Amino acid sequence: MNATYTTWTKDGLTVRYPKNNLWQPPTGTDYPQIMLSGQCSMNPKEQCGDTPPARVEVRVYEDEMGLGSIEAGSQHEKDYASRAKRAISAEAPQMIGDKEWQCSRFGYVPLNASRETLAVECVIVNNKKVYIVTLAGPERYLAELEPQIIGKLVLQ
Repeated sequence: MNATYTTWTKDGLTVRYPKNNLWQPPTGTDYPQIMLSGQCSMNPKEQCGDTPPARVEVRVYEDEMGLGSIEAGSQHEKDYASRAKRAISAEAPQMIGDKEWQCSRFGYVPLNASRETLAVECVIVNNKKVYIVTLAGPERYLAELEPQIIGKLVLQ
């Protein structure tokens, strides 16, 4: 299925996400900014059941002390400490656009869920800010979304 995408931009970062009535844009002005989905596959008619749907979460922090990836790591541990989690791949550099991001993969059980979902989390320090983008969802859907969302991040 060919999906169409829309974008969300804030603090110099542009993030794509599917444009349809099952994906909700972020609201408010504070972080984290979350694009929530009612989809768990590219087929918008497929029912998710107890499978957690996909989501994109964006967090941006000031890096006034120059702690960069240390801050990102401590924030990650804080966000996922109370959840069942397993590492899939350690942080590794990935060129996205003209910037080198540090991306890792992990599985976790979302709050109020009974099944694991997978996530790709990419971090970069740029212009004294720490940018963290996390794409999560069922394995097959994540594989379809990753090149269109993570692979097309734009940071000014």
